[in-house]
Amino acid sequence: MIIEETVPHKIWRVSHDLAEDGQVAVFDEASSDLVLFNEFGGLVWNEIDGVKSVDAIVSSLSQLPLAVPPRAEIFVQVKVFLSDLLERGAISVS
Repeated sequence: MIIEETVPHKIWRVSHDLAEDGQVAVFDEASSDLVLFNEFGGLVWNEIDGVKSVDAIVSSLSQLPLAVPPRAEIFVQVKVFLSDLLERGAISVS
């Protein structure tokens, strides 16, 4: 379960920023699949460092100039994205 105090840790390690459009490509070594994250997903992925909590990631994203939604909505979007990553085996949490 993803809550504000949750600290995500990357399992999928190979990633590349596609600077021209904000996407991030991540390689799933277990399935040999290349997974593309949109700009928001890329921003979240790049914030995951194994130290920051979900709350800290949301705070960081809330400070970005493009952060239009209220902080509570950003939290929901981050929680949904991280839950998907957890289900896919891309991250672990503590």
